[in-house]
Amino acid sequence: MTQVVGMSGGAYALLGMQLGDVLLNWERKSAPYRLVFIFLLVLVEAMLYFFNPQDEISYSAHMGGGVAGLLLVIVFGRNLTIQTYDLEVQVIRLAKVLLFGLAVFCICWSLINWPPMDILEQVPWCWAREVSNETLFGDSQFHCVRCDGPTCIARPGA
Repeated sequence: MTQVVGMSGGAYALLGMQLGDVLLNWERKSAPYRLVFIFLLVLVEAMLYFFNPQDEISYSAHMGGGVAGLLLVIVFGRNLTIQTYDLEVQVIRLAKVLLFGLAVFCICWSLINWPPMDILEQVPWCWAREVSNETLFGDSQFHCVRCDGPTCIARPGA
């Protein structure tokens, strides 16, 4: 299981908020350099994910933070051009539905998936210990033992 330590999800939420602010206030804050900077950061992150995947990096926390930040700004952000368009109202409603849907999905994911696992993980969480058992392994060295449930953990020597 990838242990998420730090605040990378929050940092990516701030990036998502920047992107949402640029998109929401494009006419007043026409700042293409901000859009290019965000695009470059996302491109670098995608390249790291595909060319140098590491178990220590929680890419799902990055993606979740970015999407949550973007949706939060679309729903709660301040639009500097005080004009109401039907399309803008529809986008805000869609963002609210997506934000609610993502929250429900995250809660359901954590309740349904046992043992807990990251959405991008191939191998679910497991109980891992170093065990020394001469009868089981044929030597007195420590061996890594991985169990995926209580029956395996309760076995002698595990």
